[in-house]
Amino acid sequence: MTNIAILYASSEGQTAKVSRYIKELLTKKGFKAEVYNLNDLPKKFSITGYKGIIVGASVHIGSHQKYGIEYVKDNIESLNEVKSAFFSICLAKINNSEKTIGRGEKQLQRFLKKTGWKPDKTAVFSGALKYSKYGFMKKVLMKFISKLMGEETDTSKDYEYTEWNKVEKFVNEFMSEIS
Repeated sequence: MTNIAILYASSEGQTAKVSRYIKELLTKKGFKAEVYNLNDLPKKFSITGYKGIIVGASVHIGSHQKYGIEYVKDNIESLNEVKSAFFSICLAKINNSEKTIGRGEKQLQRFLKKTGWKPDKTAVFSGALKYSKYGFMKKVLMKFISKLMGEETDTSKDYEYTEWNKVEKFVNEFMSEIS
């Protein structure tokens, strides 16, 4: 059985949710998949022994989580030696305009440039507006940005924009590279 690690950096939980879904998809196809939060990684964790690594991180205020960037930098040699994939979660894609889609891709490329990583597969997925998880200032800021983008502004609800079919396509393409 092929062993794959899914590592993630998440702030409000959407990247964690996508990571668990990726595990579910891999497991259904006969892979052994394990999910780890990069902020709570076991001390003895090692990439050695995994046939594939998938890393996910989310964008907040124009940058991915620092601990996600640091993990990749610290493990760059190992990541570049194994089949690997990176997915970025951001709100830049939610209204599907060329301008905002381009922003998500730029943020993904910025992550790769900062880390020096060359994963075999990359993707950008829309995230979620999790008003229920935001503090007062972030809630006000996100409501303002959402209004500018023509998106949801009712802060009594959360909004999920992740394109689950695109996540599935990403996983299927990655599986075909490992099999």
